[in-house]
Amino acid sequence: MTKFWILFFVFITFSNADIYYLDAENGNDFSSGKSPKSAWKSIKKLNGFRFKPGDTISFKRGSVFRGYFIVSSSGNKNKPIVFTSYGKGDLPVITSMKELPGSKIPENWENVDGKNIWSFNLNFNPQRILIDDKEVLRAGKMPLEIDGRKIKWFWNNNKLYVYSEQNPAFGCNSIKINIRYETVLVKDKHNIIFQDLDIQGGNGYALAIRGSHDIVVKNCTIGGYSRMGLQIMDNKEESRFVPSHDVIVENCLVDSKFHFKGYKAPSTRGSIDGILLNSGAHDCIVRNNRIKDWGHTGINIVALNRQNPGVYNNKFYSNYITGENLSYSRGIGIDGVENRAHHNEFFYNIIKNTTVRSQLNGDHNRFHHNIIDTVKNSPIKPYGTAQGIEIQGYGKNYVSHDNTIDNNVIIDCEEAGIRIRAGENDKYNNFVRNNIIYNCGINSKDKLDGMGLVIDNHKSVKNNTFLNNCIYNGSTSRKIIFYKGKFLTVKEFNKINKVDKISNNIQKDPEFMDVKKRDLHLKSSSPCIDAGIAVEKNHRFKGKSPDIGFYEER
Repeated sequence: MTKFWILFFVFITFSNADIYYLDAENGNDFSSGKSPKSAWKSIKKLNGFRFKPGDTISFKRGSVFRGYFIVSSSGNKNKPIVFTSYGKGDLPVITSMKELPGSKIPENWENVDGKNIWSFNLNFNPQRILIDDKEVLRAGKMPLEIDGRKIKWFWNNNKLYVYSEQNPAFGCNSIKINIRYETVLVKDKHNIIFQDLDIQGGNGYALAIRGSHDIVVKNCTIGGYSRMGLQIMDNKEESRFVPSHDVIVENCLVDSKFHFKGYKAPSTRGSIDGILLNSGAHDCIVRNNRIKDWGHTGINIVALNRQNPGVYNNKFYSNYITGENLSYSRGIGIDGVENRAHHNEFFYNIIKNTTVRSQLNGDHNRFHHNIIDTVKNSPIKPYGTAQGIEIQGYGKNYVSHDNTIDNNVIIDCEEAGIRIRAGENDKYNNFVRNNIIYNCGINSKDKLDGMGLVIDNHKSVKNNTFLNNCIYNGSTSRKIIFYKGKFLTVKEFNKINKVDKISNNIQKDPEFMDVKKRDLHLKSSSPCIDAGIAVEKNHRFKGKSPDIGFYEER
């Protein structure tokens, strides 16, 4: 009898959950949606629909669903609501890129230069545009910068300007714009799973999670043709902030698809941040993602005022970040006021082929066991941008203290591997330990050739710690550190202990297994083996002491 009731309970539990299907080509919003043959057609059908905990909403692979989607229901701990895909082929695309309304009406266009620039009344900034299904680059400032070759559009003061050799109603087969700030919005919801979807578009974000918790985003592609990819933040309700927490983003491709080099002012040209955590995001995990081509920062943490709950206790690990198709792109950024961007941890990440340093500020953040490989100076900046890591808070209210930079490998940067820069805010009590800085300062715009470590001579830089780092650039005796106005060897650097704590750094070839093949394990003869220092109580190591660098060899 007991067994019968258990089976009956399981049957009732699962029978209460439904599976809904969407097919952009063959669906019908007046159907039941409960089988592939009776699938719904549009995202519009989902908006406002009350789903139950345990329901699954499946989008047909190979389909493109245009519009915007506001998640209307929450699951529960044991029965999340799942948004996923079905069928064969490419991931289903959910995008807010739609045909510009009224663009096929000739009277809606006005020729503004007597030649090939046309204007169209549009009361919002679309950020990115596809003409004939190919992205075209935006002008930096004035519509007259539109050259018709590379730069083909501009928006200002509620007018869209487009290059076309005839009226765009006839000269362009299609003009697609981002019609919404977010393509998918999760607001004040919980226990939601997104998996196996391609979420694109948004003149703000492709996917925004606000004031929500217990959200999982996995095996998705996010950010194509959007200004920013994924945002996690609070939701402000009257006088209170509702934070987002316990969000997991894993095994995703976060790709802007923004592949333009040589442009200026990246923040006005289309792509900014791949993953942004700002006010109120805590206890989130971002892991095993590939993050590509964002015109500001791959992963960014921002908490710039004391009124918000802060960004803290988040973990970012095993991500691969690159900006190889852009002229301006950094891997990681953290900025915040006191006790607002704090206790975040970055580890086992690879940042490769970027053009701007990662910036680590805020307080009590950890950056350890990462690889920063090849940072080249941005061709659009007259000064050096190619440091591996820089500690520099922008603005006197932003803090840079009690951060740790441990056991990283920083290799082939055109500027210093690590720099602590002068500025309005104080940089103090930061720890730089057990890092390998290899072949950095190799093409400096800042006239600091060969410098692996740069510490600015300024009252804002004080009381920092540099222990057991290996700094090398082809010689065991050349001056490779620029410390407060002086060029020093590592041996000379170790003798300084007045303002900062400095000791046991070495200037020796770390003896990687194979630099060209990027095998950064250490040979058994490496001087970095057993040459590190334990940086925390539970620091695990195999030999007498920790190794310097990313790998623990024994």
